[in-house]
Amino acid sequence: MARIDGLMEEIAVVFEDKTSSISAVYFLKRHFYLFGGALGFVAGLLLRDFVVFLVVGGVASMVVYAYAENYLLKIDHKFFSSPGRSRREIFDRYYAGEIGRRLALRMTEPEQLVENERLTVEQTQALFQRKLSVELDQEFKRSDWHIFVAECLHYQK
Repeated sequence: MARIDGLMEEIAVVFEDKTSSISAVYFLKRHFYLFGGALGFVAGLLLRDFVVFLVVGGVASMVVYAYAENYLLKIDHKFFSSPGRSRREIFDRYYAGEIGRRLALRMTEPEQLVENERLTVEQTQALFQRKLSVELDQEFKRSDWHIFVAECLHYQK
């Protein structure tokens, strides 16, 4: 759990007092249809027209979603462009250890131990490093970096 606390601290250092507003915009993005629908409902109720409700609700939903998406992408860009916080550096700092532990556990499975028995210690270590390098690259490419900061703030509370 300490690795996530470190990531949360890094996010807090970069954004200082903005973390609550980032969380609020992420909430807005996740529930854009409710905000647009509420605005459309009020407009439709005031003008007593169902078509106004649909049009205003749809347009307001799209505007809210576009604004929130744009804001969160700017936040991610600011975080990942700050010194020492590229995507790869963040991945290696906080997630690579977990992937290494998973690989180490897989290498201690019985069939893998039988395979490794024929190898020397140095060869086993070299095999582990090669597998780790390949798995780290695959996991990095597979990771979702879209609105990373907001999702970290939301899911790691």
